[in-house]
Formats: sequence, C-alpha cells, structure tokens
Amino acid sequence: METRGSAWARAPATGARFCALLALLSLATISLADNGDVIRASGALAGTPLADVTQDLRDGTFWVVGANGNSVDSHRIYHLGSDLSRLGFIENPHPPGRIPDVTTNRGIAFHSLRRTLFVLAFVRSPAGQFVVSETDPDSVDDAGFMGRSFALTPPGDVANLRGLAFDLNLRDFWTLDARNDTLIRFGLDGTIKQSFAIPGKPSPSTDLPGRGIAFDLEVTVQQAFPFLYTTFGDVFSSAPSKVVQLDAAATVDVDGVLFGVRTGVNVPLGAIPAGGLTGIHVARVGRQQRLVAVTSGGEVFQLEITVSNPVPPDDLRCSLTRTNEVSMSWTNHGAGAGGTYGGTIQVLRNGVPFATVPGDSVGFTDATPVQGQSTYSLRASAMPGGPLGAASCECSVVVGSGGVVDRVPLPGSSVHDVARNPETGEIFVTDPARGKIFLLDPDLAPIGEIASPWDDPGGIAFVPAIRLGFPPSDFSTLLAVTRTTGKQLRFIDTAGQQKTSITLSGISETNARIGGLTFIPGPRRFAAMELTSGQIFLLDANGSLVQACPPSFLLSDLEYDRGVAYDPLRETLLVTFVGGVVRELFAGGGCPPTDTEEFPPISLGGLGERFAELNSVGGIEIDLNTLLVTSPRSNSLARILVFPFENTFVRGDFNRNGAVDMVDAVATARYLFQQGPAPRCLDSADINDDGFLDIADPVYLVFYLFLGAAAPPPPFPLAGPDPTFRDNIGCAP
Repeated sequence: METRGSAWARAPATGARFCALLALLSLATISLADNGDVIRASGALAGTPLADVTQDLRDGTFWVVGANGNSVDSHRIYHLGSDLSRLGFIENPHPPGRIPDVTTNRGIAFHSLRRTLFVLAFVRSPAGQFVVSETDPDSVDDAGFMGRSFALTPPGDVANLRGLAFDLNLRDFWTLDARNDTLIRFGLDGTIKQSFAIPGKPSPSTDLPGRGIAFDLEVTVQQAFPFLYTTFGDVFSSAPSKVVQLDAAATVDVDGVLFGVRTGVNVPLGAIPAGGLTGIHVARVGRQQRLVAVTSGGEVFQLEITVSNPVPPDDLRCSLTRTNEVSMSWTNHGAGAGGTYGGTIQVLRNGVPFATVPGDSVGFTDATPVQGQSTYSLRASAMPGGPLGAASCECSVVVGSGGVVDRVPLPGSSVHDVARNPETGEIFVTDPARGKIFLLDPDLAPIGEIASPWDDPGGIAFVPAIRLGFPPSDFSTLLAVTRTTGKQLRFIDTAGQQKTSITLSGISETNARIGGLTFIPGPRRFAAMELTSGQIFLLDANGSLVQACPPSFLLSDLEYDRGVAYDPLRETLLVTFVGGVVRELFAGGGCPPTDTEEFPPISLGGLGERFAELNSVGGIEIDLNTLLVTSPRSNSLARILVFPFENTFVRGDFNRNGAVDMVDAVATARYLFQQGPAPRCLDSADINDDGFLDIADPVYLVFYLFLGAAAPPPPFPLAGPDPTFRDNIGCAP
C-alpha cells in the first residue's frame, strides 16, 4: 500500500535500514555489465513526467521529483526503493500554481549533512524566477516540512537551469544552465560561487549538453576524489548522447587554468529513449557506480558505469571531407605527457579494427571509407604490446552523397534561407523571427550581420549582375531579399545598403509566402518557391512570370518543400521535397526532373530523422561540390556532400605507376574480395565508370587487355579529371 510522508517516519528506521542494507548487498553481487548497459528499468512512475532524481545516502533509496505543477501527480516527490520500486511520496515544497503560472520543477538533491531534500523550480508567479526550497523527507505533515528557501539568479540574461546536485566536498550545490552550456555552483543562500562552460567544446555554440548534473565523491584509504557528471551531446540531435565525468577538484576560479577537466570517463546513453532524458544521478551500489536516469515519460533507468584501464580516448569527432574521406579527431587520456598512451591507438570502423596509430596521435583520416553510414571508435594500450582498453564512445558519419562535411548552430531564432557569394565564399542566412541577415565566412563561422531591408526577411539570393529600373541601370554584387509574406523584393549590397526594389507580379497567389529564392545568372531570372500554391515560379528581372512549375507529374507523389537553388555546373535547379530529399530539375519546360537520383539530406550524420520532419529542411544553396542546408527546427546550417571533389588520375591505374596492366586488374580484385590494399584513388578502380566498385571492374579491364574489348572510359589513357564525377567515388590527391 502506497503511503505519504508517514511511510518515511523515524519509528521503523531500524527495520527499514536493515532491509535496505540487504538490498544494497544483493545489488553489489550483480555481475558487471558493459558501460552504459541497463541494469534495471522501472515503469513504476510511467506516465508521470519526471524532472530529476537523487539518492538518499542513509539507505540507498531514491527520491524523484515530477516535472511540473499543472497536475498533482506530476508535482509530487516520489520515493523509490533501491530496486526502483515505488514506495510512496511526499509533497513538493513549491506550490504547484495554475496555468499560466505553473511551477516547473528542474532538479532535486539530497543534502547528506542536513538530511533534507532541496528542490529547484522555476516559479512563474509573481516575478518569474528560479527558487530552491528545502523539505524534510522524514516529515509526517501532509504539506511537507519547509526549511530554507531562496531565489537563485544565474549569470547572464536568460538561463535554463536543469538538474541539481549536492557537492559533499565543497558543501555547495551544482546546477546546469542548458541554454548557455555552463555549470553553476552556489551556496545555501543562493550566492553564485562559480560558473564555467562545459569543457571539451571546440566553440561556445558547437555542442548541446542536454539536461542533468550529478556529483560523486570517490573515497579511498588515502584520498577523496570529487567528480561532476553532466550530459553531453550534439546540436543536431534531440537528446544527449553520453554523460561525461569532470574532475571537480580541478576547478580554479577566474584567472586559473582549469575548470572541471574532463577525465575521459563517459557513459553512453544509447539505452535511454531518444529525447526522453531529463535528470541524472550517480549512485553507489556496493563498490560499483550506477547512473540513474529519469525521463519525461516517467521511466527510471539504472545504467552500468565501468572505467577502462587505460581510459580510452575521448571527444571523438568524425566529419566527411570534400573528397569523401572521413576525418577524425580526439583527445587522449593516457598516463604520459599530454595524455599520451605508452602503447598504440587502434581505430575501429563498425566495430572492426582496421588501422593502428601511435599513442600520441590525436587524429586520423580514413581515405577509403565504406559508403553509407559508419561508426568509428578507438581503443588504446598503456604500454607497447599491452592489452587494449575498452572502446571509446562512437561517432557516426555518412559517407557519400548526403554526408555532413560541416555543421554549425546559428545565433538567430529560426533560420529561413541561405545565399552564397561564389567569388568570396561568404554566406548569408536570413532569420525572419529576429529580422536579421547573418554573415558567415566560407568555413561557416558567423562573422557578423548586415542590415535587413525587411523586419521579416525570407528568401535570399546572391545576384552577381543585373539590369534594373526605368531607365535601366546596371548593378552588380547584390543580395535580393524577399519577405516571408507578400511579393516585394528589395535589392541591397553586401554591406546592407538598399539599392532598389521590384514586385514579383508574376506570382499568382494574392497572399504569397516565399520560401527559398535563387538567381539564374545566364538569363538573369529568379526562381522562387511559393509555399501557398506549392509551386516554383520562374520570374524575369522585373518580377514578371516566365513560367510556373508545379510538382511534375513524374513526381506526382511528392510535394515541394521550402528550398530551391541553382546549380551552375549542370545549369539545373536543386529543389527540396517534403520528406527531406533534394531532386534535380531542369530549369525550363515545366521543370521536369533530370535522370539524376534523389539526393537525401535526411542522411545528415546519421541524425537525419530530424530532417524529415516539418520545418527541418529550409533553404538550400550550392557551394562547389556541397550543398548548404538551413534547418529552422534546429536553427542551424549544414554543409552536405553532393559529390566528391576529383583529382586527376588514369582510369584502371590502380597502383598509380603510370601503366594500366594485369597487375592493376589483380590488385583491384584483391581489394574488392580479399581485403587487399586500397587504392589511394578509388575512382581509378571504377574501371567501367558506372559509379560502383564491383566484380565488373577488374573483368572489364581483363577484357580490354586481352580480348580487344572497348578501352576504359576517360580519363584514359592520359591522366585527367573524371568527366562523370557526380558519384560517390572520389579521388584523393
């Protein structure tokens, strides 16, 4: 029978603690699982959105706080046994509030010295502030014991505090500002004592930590080691991918060197439902550590934490290059200077070792990756010839068309369309929610803003040269910018100065909504994606109609999405369709599709499910052999590979010795079927130039060499670029 506060009264403490001790001993006998494996899962609170979890160090049980105050059940503090069974509940020290003044709970922590619970909540009434309140779990009063209560004012203008943890070493609290990616330490009166960015991020806006913070004090005979744990993930994902361990002893204030150094110990979160995690706690079960995680759906998970010796490399990142290679970087955590390992580092692809690098390496390039999605991980040895430790957390990458070359979050609120100056490589992105146009350098780094001619800029296109007005005047190096609604288009220079404007009178819709915009230099036309009618309108320099392009009857089951771009290489349009794909269309005669297969930006780094959702793919723009793609949903910009850059080569010259002979045919067959050495230039092995590497390639070469069959397609017999290079096979230098 479930009870409230009286179930935790002091009277039966001896018996309860004896039972808890037996439970702890039984848990301590559980055999070790792999790091991140689920030890226990509980649905005892299923359906109740949860915010955070903490452990009662007196007996090893847990306290879980509901996420919000719009219902009684989702506002209470629930008591779970060490086996995650439901024991009872107590009332929350924060009033629940009523809509729109609902209290949202953000964190809970057990203060092991005061033997009380502290709850962090955002209280909307009367002023809207973060408040920390104390309650006694031993109280038998239905209203709960109210102790300390204080407001917490985090640094910065806007914060999103998530999670609460008690630091037994410093006797303070920690919370996570998920909006600004910072960890905050504060005292019992709410005084902020320390604030620092989550370490290990290459730039302030590159990674998203998610939600949750925990503290653990590892005690040995000679020393105590304090550690913080926080969630960590990628800006493109809907949930954190791992929990990282930070050395809480290495926190030097202000002008010091260290702020919570990452130890390299990580706990993968693949077992947690995507997007569900809301709070974490690191618990002690016997001599083992367990990560306890709660979710928005009310599930509670207990995950294994194991520490490998040596600790594997950390912060592994993978990205695709323009030549269709996989570039990897990481941080070492060996015993040597700078984290060097005494032995070697093994590189694994899809769980299979395929390369070994020295123990001080911090990067590697896979020049012959497998087409499609692959995962990479690393293992290291502490000494030459020594055993390898556990594998690191994985990184995922898509090789070939649709693979991510680069991606960045943007400083705005809801990006819309993108344009690029092909001469300078500068990139322009509109944000109608903020009325801004952001300027990025060729490496996608934000470098500033230019004045927008509208308070809601929508479609944008770079115009190298155009003749406008009456009498006509010649203009060059302009940006054409529409609003998100209406038919007005204004021209500005790249400094934001307005030049002139036109009306897109050729668009038939009265209440037009412009998605993407692009400029076709030859005939000096605009292509505008109009969202209300679901058509592409081709317009001349004065905005008059040239032709309208509804989705072709050849693509009758598909509807246009938002993006449209002009590809000067093939003189075609690239257009996004609902469902997250891009197709190539002829820019005339109703805009029928070409014979090129659809291009899937939904494959973005293995995280493409989000790009098949509504408002996930926004504007697009061609950038040499890549496609720039905006995502309004994640407010980000990605550069995706369309086709690999090509270098000169001779088709069939597998070993690149200048001669095409039987040795090349044999080497190609060995590479394909006997795991023989890979060619530096994969395209040289595509002997029949069909875009695939298979048995037909060495057979084609044998037929040419000995049976008088047709010669390999160009480049042959002289070196040169591939004239049919729009495939997934590249040629590195």
